[in-house]
Amino acid sequence: MSLRLAALCGLLAPVAFTVGWVAGVVAQPDAYDLVNDAVSDLGALTADQAWIYNRISGNLTGLLVVALACGLWKARRSGLEGKAGVIALAVMGVSQFFDGWFRLDCRGIDAGCDNGGTSWHAVAHQVESLVTLSGMFVSVFALAYAFTRSERWRDLRVPTLIAGFTSLTTIVGLMFVGGGIAARVGVTVWFAWVALVSYRLLTIARDDARSAAQVSP
Repeated sequence: MSLRLAALCGLLAPVAFTVGWVAGVVAQPDAYDLVNDAVSDLGALTADQAWIYNRISGNLTGLLVVALACGLWKARRSGLEGKAGVIALAVMGVSQFFDGWFRLDCRGIDAGCDNGGTSWHAVAHQVESLVTLSGMFVSVFALAYAFTRSERWRDLRVPTLIAGFTSLTTIVGLMFVGGGIAARVGVTVWFAWVALVSYRLLTIARDDARSAAQVSP
């Protein structure tokens, strides 16, 4: 995969995720609460127009993140932390892809709803969600350390650390306000970092193409 294509996929990932959950919210009844109700409720078996969230925020977003990880693997410097960060990013993308298939049984607003493991796919969804969160935070902190060893990426170390700690503290801190808003804000911060990394990768791809054009006969 070319670096430019991978970078463009990375830039599209935050857009796809946001469009998917926003449109999914619009499709739900007024009882759905952005602050308290989970994002995953939008793809539940009982959700209205569940395909919007599952196909766009789940499947498409996951594939776009995996594509970005492939580009970063191609552009990475050697080092255990760089490998770990890129692999964690790819794991997050794969897990997010399966978020569109491993669905909850019901929404929190449904009468008598219990998603405590009533079906195999609800259990799989809970496991997948943990894997997704782990991939998010391992990727951001591992790559923050790896960036210090590369001249092209070194200036992104501090913004990466800020994004990582902000995303983590937001998810934990806002849980006292509501699980829905905590996840939305925290993941949005993380995807903003994805966009930043993707833009840098696009810049590197352009510089490499320009250098190649200058030396070619």
